[in-house]
Amino acid sequence: MSQTQTDSPQSPDDPLSHLHKMSTTAGLGSGDYVAVNGTAVFALLVGVASALALMSEVLLILPLVAIVAGFMAWGQIRHSNGTQTGKGLVIIAMVLALGFGGFVFGRWATEDIRTRGDRKAIASLIASLEQKLKAGDDAGAYQLFGERFQQIIDLKKFTDRLAALQGYYGKVTKVEWNGLAEFQTEDTTGDRFGFTTVNVNFERAPGDRGPTPLKDTATLHKTPSGQWQFERMGELFPPPQKPGQQQQGRG
Repeated sequence: MSQTQTDSPQSPDDPLSHLHKMSTTAGLGSGDYVAVNGTAVFALLVGVASALALMSEVLLILPLVAIVAGFMAWGQIRHSNGTQTGKGLVIIAMVLALGFGGFVFGRWATEDIRTRGDRKAIASLIASLEQKLKAGDDAGAYQLFGERFQQIIDLKKFTDRLAALQGYYGKVTKVEWNGLAEFQTEDTTGDRFGFTTVNVNFERAPGDRGPTPLKDTATLHKTPSGQWQFERMGELFPPPQKPGQQQQGRG
């Protein structure tokens, strides 16, 4: 009777002898289910929402969240041993976040450079106003004001107002500006306006209480040629009242 061999050693040439060394994940991708990484989906959704940063700079947090979530998802997928997918979603999320976020930051940088140049020009304009007022060059000071201002207040009214102020307060000694201004650009016309506070100092105050500044909120306008002009200074040069307004004021 033949003896059954149960523990005979395997032949070194047996192709099945090395199967135990194969990865336990072998076969995935040939029919096994591969899950989409949830963090990758979240990163994509936030990446799409990053477009809201174009409307409000406060929402720049969205591109940042999308980028962080994208890195997290990429790491999770990489270490999932092939059980998760979604790298394509991560790439799209990153592109969206960097695109929208980069556009907003680029707009910031451009506006900062533009604003810096505008502030420099406004500082020069205010210095010119001070120089001409101190020198008594009323006509020269009047030319620093724009066309809209000159349509409301002509040169005679301008010089009469200056004469009345200096007769009461004394000569202009200084025109000060703190360097701060707010800028707005009209969407329809592209006109650029600036709003700031200017202090005009005179020799004396009523009752000889010493020098006093006349604080005025100035509106400025940038001409198509790039030159800044005063558009309005309501305290220093108030617009003339209409007859109906004067009668209402008397009542």
